Amino acid sequence: MASKQVKDLFYPILYPKYLTGRANVEFCLIKSKYLGRYSIAYIEVSEIDQLNNCMNLFRREIAKITGAIWLLREVGVFIIIEVKNEIPKELYLESLVDKTGFHSVIIQGICLFNEKEQRFAKSKWFKHSFGDSDQILSKLVS
Repeated sequence: MASKQVKDLFYPILYPKYLTGRANVEFCLIKSKYLGRYSIAYIEVSEIDQLNNCMNLFRREIAKITGAIWLLREVGVFIIIEVKNEIPKELYLESLVDKTGFHSVIIQGICLFNEKEQRFAKSKWFKHSFGDSDQILSKLVS
C-alpha cells in the first residue's frame, strides 16, 4: 500500500484537509470532530532503527505541520509508516503509542507495513480506543 492508496482511502471524505509534509513526514490528513483535531500522518522510511528516537522526531515534525500546541491546540494522530526493508520481530509497538494526553501531538495509533507484513498498535483505556483508530485500522487491513 503506497502513499497514494492511503491518501485515496481517507481523503477527502473522512479527512477533508490535506497538509503537505516536511522532512520525514510525507503528508498529514486532518479532520475536526467537536473540540478535537485528528490526523493521519504518512511516513516512509528505509529501515526501522531506534524507532523510539524516530517517534520523537516524527512528533515534532507533525506538530510543525499541524500547528499543534500543548493544552491549546492538540492533535491526535495515527501514524502510518511504510518500511522499505525488514521490520524487526522484537519491536514492541505498544510502547510507542501514548498512554496519556500530555503532548501537543498525541500518538493514538501506529501502523508499520512493508511488502510482507503489517503490524499495528493503538492506545486504549480498558476497551475504549481513541480517535478513529478502529476505523483507520479496518480500512488499512481491508
